Amino acid sequence: MLIHGKWLLLALLVVGMACQRSVEVKGRKLSLDGPWQFRFDPQDRGLAEAWYSGAAGGTWRTLSVPGTYNVQVPESLWYQGKAWYRRKFRVPANWPTGGRFLLRFNGVALRSRVWVNGKQVGEHPFAYTGFELDVTDAVQRSADNLLAVQVDNKILDRAIPDKKWHGWWDYGGIFRSVALEWRPDTYVANLWMDTRMLKSGWEFTPTAVLRQHGTDSVDVSLSWVLRDSEGNRVWEKQQGVRLGAGETTVSVRDALNQVKSWSPEHPTLYNLVLRIRDELGNEDSLTIRTGFRQIETRGSKIYLNGEPVVFRGISRHEDHPEYGSALPPELHRHDLEEIKALGCNFIRLAHYPQDPYVYDLADSLGLMVWSEIPAWQTSVDVLGDKEVLEKWAKPQLAEMINQMRHHPSVMVWSVGNEFDSSSPKAAWYVSQTIDFVHQLDPTRLATFASDRHRPGKPKDICWPYADFIAINEYYGWYYGTIHDVGPMLDAVHKRLPDKPIVVSEFGAGAAPGKHNPNPPESGKDYSEEYQVKFLMTHMDQIFAPERQDFMSGAIIWVYADFADPHRVGGPHPKEWSYVNLKGLVTRERKHKPSFKAVQQRFHELAKSGGKNLR
Repeated sequence: MLIHGKWLLLALLVVGMACQRSVEVKGRKLSLDGPWQFRFDPQDRGLAEAWYSGAAGGTWRTLSVPGTYNVQVPESLWYQGKAWYRRKFRVPANWPTGGRFLLRFNGVALRSRVWVNGKQVGEHPFAYTGFELDVTDAVQRSADNLLAVQVDNKILDRAIPDKKWHGWWDYGGIFRSVALEWRPDTYVANLWMDTRMLKSGWEFTPTAVLRQHGTDSVDVSLSWVLRDSEGNRVWEKQQGVRLGAGETTVSVRDALNQVKSWSPEHPTLYNLVLRIRDELGNEDSLTIRTGFRQIETRGSKIYLNGEPVVFRGISRHEDHPEYGSALPPELHRHDLEEIKALGCNFIRLAHYPQDPYVYDLADSLGLMVWSEIPAWQTSVDVLGDKEVLEKWAKPQLAEMINQMRHHPSVMVWSVGNEFDSSSPKAAWYVSQTIDFVHQLDPTRLATFASDRHRPGKPKDICWPYADFIAINEYYGWYYGTIHDVGPMLDAVHKRLPDKPIVVSEFGAGAAPGKHNPNPPESGKDYSEEYQVKFLMTHMDQIFAPERQDFMSGAIIWVYADFADPHRVGGPHPKEWSYVNLKGLVTRERKHKPSFKAVQQRFHELAKSGGKNLR
């Protein structure tokens, strides 16, 4: 048994937890999704006028949560600034006495402050990770409670993301689920399991964060149980622990040789249950879905469960014309099932942690996951700022890892995308953040996506810090020709021969219905035929047999077209202004011809073990 004291950023890790469908809590949960009152605050008057109180007047409209006000109120599509949500709730009469009331938000963009019955109970500075607030001292048990949330989607100068961020729409609002939860005074706050292959079987380390709200130490008994998908018990462990006030991390380590590994071909899942019982007989439990898998690099290849793996991937934004970024569960499922049918074994969640349900689906469908914080083309002056690192980068990485590390599908943590990685300031940022990620979770790969690879341009100096080289390339669209990919990859490999390479983005725009029977070899053609030609030619070079010793995959940009504020003017089709057209499907999920072409190629690659047969 391993018992650890307060760990670096443990407070952030625990506060950053979000309710997730793959997690089952023994306790009580009240969904706060549904109709809320809403009001814009362009003059920033709400705080001074106490809009968080029951006496707040003015005109409030009704909006649905989860939702983005930019879509629900069409005239606010470009709105940046503060807005307010409020609703009443009542604690169910059959909930136990005592214990703790926790408010859980899965996502509020971009920043939020929260009040209960006129008392500010907390705030959260990040959009894409969930957060938990203990509201026990503010909640009334036998009367209506007023919950108010101030949201703000104004982009800040020195933050992550910063003002260089224009890669996707700046949606605002409470765009993921909200719930009130009751837990006893001593409970399981978080649970995950790390795994490592042995010569025979698997070593595994279940780990839990236990929270104790009393002032005195208490003795608790823990019961760990691992069950297979049919409910059969495959492992159990009993132990006693003495807990002080606050948080304690507890781990056990053991080995099994009769379990099945998780992989895209066989995504075998297990249920890990931890039950805790205190001296007075109070009980709590937490259940997660987990799996046995190991991701690592050896020389110039990536290995999953001891075998070389080749990523057949695609990126995905949370975006839809009807819902904005607040996609409902059925649309998440539709997208990931389509991505699996496309022949993918990998999905890059661009460029931020997505809804927890997406990770659940990836677990069950067998899709390896790249999860990233929104350091998208961030200024190197911001990246090189120590205060930004400590206030914006490390906490977002910590929350993402803490909330998603129990998912066996997650293989890659990314510290950012397309910043100037030829800069010493960026190199400092990458070295600091990747080291931080490795400290928090040494069982997964850490990288960033680079676009500094063009001949004659400043070279990437950050790649040596990453576990593998991730290259965003658009030869034949923004620069060069569609035939320049292979020579570029060869040059990068020659420079860093012991690093695996993954093409983390490549794609071309296609306007639905635009045709060119003789597509060119470079330029923004926007025909459906050129998109097919671009993707097929790039895959021919990426997956060429002569590169199989150092290429570990390719991730297409992007699954579906999405709203993009700077896709306007120039050669971009006027009727598709503000839409990124690089999707294999439209925003409404209608297939372009490229979907079928990629599907055929990915299935061929799957049969050949990742080696191109052409």
